Amino acid sequence: MSQHDYDLANAGGSAFRSDLNSALGAIVSLNSGASAPATTFAYQLWADTTNGVLKQRNAANSGWIVRGSLSESRVVAKSANYTVLASDFMQMFKCSGTFTLSLTAAATLLDGFMFYVKNTGSGVITIDPNSTEQIDAATTITVNANEGCIVFCDGSNFFTIGRPTVSSANVFVPVRQTVLNGPVDANGLPNFGGSTGSSTVTMSGTLTATAANGFGSTGAVDVVGQGTNLSWGSLSTNGTMYLYVDIAAGVLTAGSGTLAPTYQWGGTYGTAAGQFTFNIQEMTGKVGNGATAAQTNRVYVGEVTVAGGVVTAITWYALMGRYTSAQFGHALNTVYTQNHNIGCMPREGRLVYVNTSAELGYSVGDELDVSQGIADNSNNGVHLILRNSVASIGTNNNFRIQNAGTPAGLVAGTAASWKLKLYASRGW
Repeated sequence: MSQHDYDLANAGGSAFRSDLNSALGAIVSLNSGASAPATTFAYQLWADTTNGVLKQRNAANSGWIVRGSLSESRVVAKSANYTVLASDFMQMFKCSGTFTLSLTAAATLLDGFMFYVKNTGSGVITIDPNSTEQIDAATTITVNANEGCIVFCDGSNFFTIGRPTVSSANVFVPVRQTVLNGPVDANGLPNFGGSTGSSTVTMSGTLTATAANGFGSTGAVDVVGQGTNLSWGSLSTNGTMYLYVDIAAGVLTAGSGTLAPTYQWGGTYGTAAGQFTFNIQEMTGKVGNGATAAQTNRVYVGEVTVAGGVVTAITWYALMGRYTSAQFGHALNTVYTQNHNIGCMPREGRLVYVNTSAELGYSVGDELDVSQGIADNSNNGVHLILRNSVASIGTNNNFRIQNAGTPAGLVAGTAASWKLKLYASRGW
């Protein structure tokens, strides 16, 4: 490390040579030192060994500009809370887990400071500026799984480049007001986990949900959020308690209540404290506070049965408001109940026959609407639809279906060669 005032004083041979060597040493080491050179010049370089960055004097010789990092490691793994320092200039943070990147004051990091963030895990990374400083005009931002961005400083606040936005104008969802994605079993049904026996339920895996808030000039207004290993506590009120997530800045926050959500095609919003009402025609949900109801980005994801102050059963709601059952029995004169668990009254239900042994021109796996196979007395079909279950009745004694090979009316079929399958959806 060497610094010099670059003023070669008149001196004898050895003294002059020593002074010159010192000046040359300062040049080749980029004026390196723990503090700034005492004598400065416009455009002068300084290797700031205290902060681990290369700085350059500005044109007016009145301040320093950060130009690069002195670190030999440019990609750094992070998995716990960390404060971003001046020495992290141009670093790439490869993040996994759920934690916070706190930022040193903008005035310390200086105009032009920047670093990179990539979330390589399944958690959520929160970037939190110092004190009242902001990033993208917010007090904090989040970087969700598989997202990344560049963070830069203007000396007063922070901004990002390339960060995915969760604003309504930039979000497209295939189905509104629902859980979009989460762990499923082999049949595609929710498999979020959780244990009974206590007043807390903690799911396993990552949940993605979307809430609707009507329409704007650019179309549907929706927000999307994610949460990993979400936990619902205080589930101790005997009866049924309903589990929901609130969405803000791309993050899901778990909550619960004893009032069932209401889904209606019009009318007024409920104002009872904690009552969530979703108006299907307006595509807007509101929560009552005892006097009025305010718009809330809330999505219900399941319910629990509580007895003796602890959870005794857990029901997770179907993804994207739709349900497809596995194949089930086709015994004559038998009523079958299927749990669709959509979480509201489905508006659409469809029962089909599935061929399990080829006959009458049908191959194994072919599906036939029950309306195309009519039993005597016409008792087959979907008869009773409830909020989380549906009952369907099989055929009467004479099972007759359309012959696929020669469609010339109904002929006797073999009941044992067919099973039933149910499709249900909320219909909006």
